[in-house]
Amino acid sequence: MEQQTFVDTIYADIKDAIGSLVSGRIYNLQAPQDTELPCCVFQVVSDVLMFSMKCDDDDLLFQVLIYGNLKNGAKAIRDINDTLVETLHRKRITDSQYNNSFYRNTLKGITSIDDKIVGIRSEYAIFNSH
Repeated sequence: MEQQTFVDTIYADIKDAIGSLVSGRIYNLQAPQDTELPCCVFQVVSDVLMFSMKCDDDDLLFQVLIYGNLKNGAKAIRDINDTLVETLHRKRITDSQYNNSFYRNTLKGITSIDDKIVGIRSEYAIFNSH
């Protein structure tokens, strides 16, 4: 599969899950400087077929980071991330190129805190259930 196809599919599913909660601010790789918060950034980590200890073949790994204001946004981004995980985990991918494929949430947690911004990172695998 071409990586751009993966990116388009992931973007569409993230947008469906949390687009309204981040006011459509969903970006691949990096958010523009001075982007209003909360926002969502995702990136493909690996598109190499690899064996997972959970007995499935992972076709692609990607991470999603949700950023908010530290002062009043930590709970809000946690809630947004929870919504994303609940929506994507075990969701069947409807694109015909991915028949029998699902998202699997593999990691969820706070990734970065500084004096103004907090971020939560979740990692996902797209796997084929054969």
